[in-house]
Amino acid sequence: MDLVASSAALHEPQNRLYERRFLGDLLKRHRHKVDLYPGLYSADGLDTIRTMRQFDEQVVARYGGFTSADDYYRSVASSNWVQDIAVPTLILHALDDPFIRMTAETRGKLLALYRHQQKVE
Repeated sequence: MDLVASSAALHEPQNRLYERRFLGDLLKRHRHKVDLYPGLYSADGLDTIRTMRQFDEQVVARYGGFTSADDYYRSVASSNWVQDIAVPTLILHALDDPFIRMTAETRGKLLALYRHQQKVE
C-alpha cells in the first residue's frame, strides 16, 4: 500500500536476498521484452542496475511515463485511495512482513474507514 516505505525496506540488508531475486526476474523479463519489441524497449543500462530502486528509476519510470522512481511510488500506491473504498474489503497485512510496509497514516485511514462503515451499518 505504501510503496515509498516498502521500496526502502526492500533494500535493507536483511531483505537483499528478496531484492536480488525480484531484480533478477524483472531484468530477465525486460530483456525478453527487448527481444520481442526492439523498437519499443532498450537494454541500454541494464547491466549497471544493481537494486530494485535503480530498476524502477531506469525501467519502470521510463517506460511507465513517470518522472522518477519516487514519482512512480507515490503515484501508484494504493494508500492514495484507501479512504475511497466503497465496498466491504478485507485487507490482510502481516505485521512481521519483511518489506511490505504500511505507514501509520495509511493504517489511520483504514481504521477511520472501518469505523465509518460500522456506523453506517
